[in-house]
Amino acid sequence: MFDTVGEWLDKMELKYQKNEEKRTFVLPYDINNVKFMVIILVFPEKWIKIGALILRAEKVTEEMYLALLQENWNLFEVTYSVDEQGNIFSENDIPHTSNYENFVSEFQAVIFGVINFFEKIAPKFQAKAVDTYNSEAWV
Repeated sequence: MFDTVGEWLDKMELKYQKNEEKRTFVLPYDINNVKFMVIILVFPEKWIKIGALILRAEKVTEEMYLALLQENWNLFEVTYSVDEQGNIFSENDIPHTSNYENFVSEFQAVIFGVINFFEKIAPKFQAKAVDTYNSEAWV
């Protein structure tokens, strides 16, 4: 499945770095001249995780976490998540049985989650979009 995901990214004409040992793809994605890090993890347990790093933990307030949970309720196909460090992601998990069309749809939903965050949630907290792309930790 790892090679298939690479083929799908090639078909989407996206530039990426990959680490076969970690089963990880990392790519920059430009939204309004801000470079966000998109991470794709291909788990051997039959799942693929697509996530875009929205905000690093040092920029997040406690109130934002509640706003994210509330927004999760209102959105379809978009999930806001928080990692162990408190970083905020837009992410989706899809099974290995997914096809190219489903992968593209889920990828685009992750990107929509980033856009939605900065249109609907960030203004309430005066949060600004900053580059989150840094592949070194992932590849």
